[in-house]
Amino acid sequence: MHSPKNNEPKYKYLYISFFCLIFNYIFYSFIDPEIGYRAVSMNYSNPFVILQGVFMLLFFKDLHFHSKIINTFASTTLGVYAIHEYIFMRSYLWENILDFRKMENFNLLTIILISALIFIVFAIVDLAVQKLFEIPKKLKKAKKN
Repeated sequence: MHSPKNNEPKYKYLYISFFCLIFNYIFYSFIDPEIGYRAVSMNYSNPFVILQGVFMLLFFKDLHFHSKIINTFASTTLGVYAIHEYIFMRSYLWENILDFRKMENFNLLTIILISALIFIVFAIVDLAVQKLFEIPKKLKKAKKN
């Protein structure tokens, strides 16, 4: 936020992030399981995952969208995260509704579609909450006028 602004995102950050992903996969796939890196590679505290997140953040820092639809859904991202990670919602969602352990045939396309559906549904919920919080502001503004 407090660094000079660039007109274009720097693609070198995206490339470095991709290489962090590849290195993590290589270490996961080819390191002897007895060393114990497989458990580390799946954690968010993994150095490659942290570096990947930092470089993705640096890439998107200077990327600006001028689309009302994209910006509207982007404003719901934190709300979607908060809703689906709420302890009761998480256990209900992943244990009762979408228990992948019980699904016999699911593939990457199914997982992507389910993820998109979850995001859209919770984004609509968050947009409704945003509209509810705008009502007192509008009433206060109308009262002043």
